[in-house]
Amino acid sequence: MQRQRFLFAALGLLTLWRWALLPTLELSVDEALAVFRVKHGGAAFFHGMGPLLPLFAKLGMGIGGGNEFGVRFFAPLLALAASLAVWRLMRGMFDSQIAGWAVVIVNVLPSFNIAAITLTASTLEFALVPLCALCLRIALAHARPLHWAWWAAGACVFAMVMARPPAVGWMTAVTMVFALPDRLRHHLRSEGFLVITGFWSLGVLVWLWNGPQLDWPEWRLIPNLLRWSVLASPLLLVLFVLATRMAFDRATLISQRSLPLAMLLPVAALDFFFGPIHRWPDMGGAAWMVFAAMLLAHRGAVLGGLAIEDRVSLRTIALVLAALQSAFLLQTDFPRTLGLRWPFSRQTNATSDYMHFLVLRAKSWE
Repeated sequence: MQRQRFLFAALGLLTLWRWALLPTLELSVDEALAVFRVKHGGAAFFHGMGPLLPLFAKLGMGIGGGNEFGVRFFAPLLALAASLAVWRLMRGMFDSQIAGWAVVIVNVLPSFNIAAITLTASTLEFALVPLCALCLRIALAHARPLHWAWWAAGACVFAMVMARPPAVGWMTAVTMVFALPDRLRHHLRSEGFLVITGFWSLGVLVWLWNGPQLDWPEWRLIPNLLRWSVLASPLLLVLFVLATRMAFDRATLISQRSLPLAMLLPVAALDFFFGPIHRWPDMGGAAWMVFAAMLLAHRGAVLGGLAIEDRVSLRTIALVLAALQSAFLLQTDFPRTLGLRWPFSRQTNATSDYMHFLVLRAKSWE
């Protein structure tokens, strides 16, 4: 109990620290685009951005003011909500100790820390996806076919479409939750799954009605491996792969405990073969790393051929390295002075010039 109290206190302090970082960073292109749409309106879906991101920017600016802090006001809160959802989900499936380790791993991830101090579609996904998974587990734990958790999970899926349309990867992940284990496949014909499918279909119809703009991905295998190393840290990425491999052995036999693996596989596969074309700090489908952290927290606690001392040392080294890498990436001015850039997005010069124009327009709000 004392450890859990310390964990929650640490999450509170971490949220305050992330709030303090918000005004120290310049607006990214996607954030400037969200501000531009708040100030000048425009299409509901524009340059792959749904209406949910400008909505959060507008609400944040109403609370925190028309500056960087206001635009990103909800980012630390969304990260806190994601952490609490991970803890509640893992505690229900396993125990409080494994849940605590899962939260720690998630919060040292460079990708998660970047999402926690910026406002992009990835920020919304990092919060919506574990909330959706938690709702799915609650729905599966109750016998009622139309329990409120089914509707809540459907609302999360709809919000995913509104954040990054058309959210096909995440809808596939939700389907895999029921399709992967043998004992849950009957839910694919249930009223609850029909509710979730209806919410996703409604979101896609809204997107199609507003004129879909879809950037087709490219096969970029090697750049994606490098990108994953940046977003997850190399050692932690290796541990993710090992934990996923161990979890896959009995995935079709174990029912609800296969949920993290089912949510991870489709999106990670898409992210692996077809890297995102999104601009930094938007990280595309990197939210799958939350579920990789869950698997690592479980497998690292109950399995492993290494001695306990060796496992503890390896886990500590991986967490420290990931935390240091997060601290480096959060200091965006420092990498910029070294001449480092984000080489994984694909843009034409015309698009880049247009986005730069939006940044300048957004800065003129004051």
